[in-house]
Amino acid sequence: MTTHEASSSSSSKSKLWNYDVFLSFSGVDTRNGFTGHLHAALTDRGYQAYIDEDDLKRGEEIPKELLQAIEESKTSIIVFSERYADSSWCLNELVKIMECRDKLGRHVLPIFYHIDPSHVRKQNGVLAQAFQKHKNDISEEKDDKKREEKRERVEQWIKALTEAAKSAEEFQKHEEGVGEEKDDKKREAKQEEVKQWGEVLTKAANLSGYHLQITDNRREAKLIREIVDKIIPKWLPSAENLHLAKHPVGIYTRIQDIITYLSNGGSYVVRMVGIWGIGGLGKTTAAKAIYNQLHHKFQFKSFLANVSECDLVDLQGRLVSDILKHTESKITSVDRGISLIKNHLQRRSVLVIIDNVDKVEQLDAIAGNRDWFGPGSRIIITTRDERFLKQVNMKVDKTYSLKEMNEEEALKLFSWHAFGKSWPNEGYLELSKEVVSYCGGLPLALAVLGSSFMIERTPTE
Repeated sequence: MTTHEASSSSSSKSKLWNYDVFLSFSGVDTRNGFTGHLHAALTDRGYQAYIDEDDLKRGEEIPKELLQAIEESKTSIIVFSERYADSSWCLNELVKIMECRDKLGRHVLPIFYHIDPSHVRKQNGVLAQAFQKHKNDISEEKDDKKREEKRERVEQWIKALTEAAKSAEEFQKHEEGVGEEKDDKKREAKQEEVKQWGEVLTKAANLSGYHLQITDNRREAKLIREIVDKIIPKWLPSAENLHLAKHPVGIYTRIQDIITYLSNGGSYVVRMVGIWGIGGLGKTTAAKAIYNQLHHKFQFKSFLANVSECDLVDLQGRLVSDILKHTESKITSVDRGISLIKNHLQRRSVLVIIDNVDKVEQLDAIAGNRDWFGPGSRIIITTRDERFLKQVNMKVDKTYSLKEMNEEEALKLFSWHAFGKSWPNEGYLELSKEVVSYCGGLPLALAVLGSSFMIERTPTE
């Protein structure tokens, strides 16, 4: 069950969300163009993106549901356009977004769509007419109380617009602060932080002067890709991550060599690796950890879990669906599936993980040859049988035999499951060591026995 975080609970340590991204925009300007494409791209990447679907119902007052949606969003993207400031609805959204940014620490990404950032900051240029209209509305109001309310509201709008447009200036101040920092460690940390901000704010959103030109549609598509593939993943790194394990002890040390190998080789080389070992060693968990480490580098990716239990046509459909973002598969036979896979994947750099292969037919149907995949692709196969990794057409570049956990890691994993901490309770050390020895370093056995371990027993039992 999802619980929203109310604005009054800014100090709460528990943050549960309904949305990854809230989109604020002028429907007249960008709903059927830039914002619509951005929303589709976010959705395709698996993000929960809130977009107000009905311009016709918009009035001056924002309903509570919309304010709640802003509070329940991890980040907001504001698409400033020529008629954004015409709408009191948009401006009230902006006030709430900046309030959540200041009080709740939310991320905010302003996009200046065919509008100069200085016009937003100073409310001049194309925004001058809109604000003159809002000011005229104040002077024409006969009711003193309502006139004062409108005046205060316009002041809030101006403040919010100014703060949003000054994001690049804030970045510049942080950059200057790096040079003033005397502590080497803190200065290095600031440099890394500023580097990330530079990518997020300056390069992708280009808040320091870059704005989209009306005729430059290809640049729009590029910006959307950068937002979805580079900016948002930095702010929401776990949006596409796979769940590993309740207690991921020793996982990353076991896959580091594989990650290093796959990360090298350049963008024109197809690299294929195989991971094999007996059941219970954690091959699937290792494959998930590899996916989590690499997926942000790929626009096209697929994790095919437990292929040994799946129909071949269904597997092919899942792969094509993951790559093309289609919900329905048009594959009716294995041969048809092979043709579609080759046709669509040969032109793309993809990350594909094929987990738990136990028949050669599975590889023949999903990854029959390395030339099925485009330059820069990375293919990872897990299996209990090393022979599947030595097929003539599909021989992998490198084979990794997954090893059992060492005694220290095994004891730690068992302790987490049995006692809820990294070391056994007092009086249980020797008994725990006996169980660990019995499990032989197999993570699955350690987790199962640890979870069922009755910690109420006395050491003599």
